[in-house]
Amino acid sequence: MDAAVVGDAEKLPFKDQVFDLVLFSESIYYLDDPIVSLKEIRRVLKPERVLVLTCGTANAPSLWPMLLLLKMLNRTIRIHTSNGAYWKTERYTTLKLRKILMSAGFRIEKQIGYFFYIPFLKRERFIPLMIKLGKFLPIFSSYVFFFAKPENKEG
Repeated sequence: MDAAVVGDAEKLPFKDQVFDLVLFSESIYYLDDPIVSLKEIRRVLKPERVLVLTCGTANAPSLWPMLLLLKMLNRTIRIHTSNGAYWKTERYTTLKLRKILMSAGFRIEKQIGYFFYIPFLKRERFIPLMIKLGKFLPIFSSYVFFFAKPENKEG
């Protein structure tokens, strides 16, 4: 593509099945209906091609106090802009993200996760340990990468 295209995530301005790869990074938090947006991504993705979804999750320990408070108040975070628009920010658990992807018609081929920084660990030990923890306990990952393909429409 020669130029950037701006559009609505719930109604992408592209023809069906035109992309080999869609990178959907750090965006799902801001969507009012992530399943509708993911169905649109599925529509523009060629069969057997890959969606890579990356995001932080509600599993991050640093978010637990805030998420617990929001849950108790039955609220989500809304960031308002000067022009009156807002972004909804909602953090999902890894299990919820899996359900959202599958509800949108994707099959998850691979999931990679890792845990956020633990202050008392030295940096050279941090990354290998976080990757090992993410492999051992992927549903508890603080940050996750999903590699998914569209489910066969007939099946």
